[in-house]
Amino acid sequence: MANASELSYKPSLQFAEDMRLNGIQQKTVEDQFADEEHMFQHISRTQYIHDVQDLMKRSRGREFPGAFDPLIVADLFYEQARSWERLVEVSCKIVLESTRVCLSLVLDYVTDTVTCTGVENTFLNNDS
Repeated sequence: MANASELSYKPSLQFAEDMRLNGIQQKTVEDQFADEEHMFQHISRTQYIHDVQDLMKRSRGREFPGAFDPLIVADLFYEQARSWERLVEVSCKIVLESTRVCLSLVLDYVTDTVTCTGVENTFLNNDS
């Protein structure tokens, strides 16, 4: 039987691994490695710099003279983090299910069968 710490710790480790492996849209690599096949898109350092320069040209006029537009950093971050919503949603579902299992184990231990079933059906198995 799993204990409460195992039920909450394992999904956290899985989420961290998913974010590390799948939490980016592009990986900037040296020019000679840009054409290799990978799970996410590789972009050469030269191409990435070119893309950022294009973005800076399109957003000219919003920054103070001699400074870059801080919204460019936000735009680049937003683009890179597009997959985070999906990863967080999957992780939340796993944590919710782990919580249901943990609460079911607690209810089973501290209540009789009728009470346990009633509480589970009323609160834990209610997906609305």
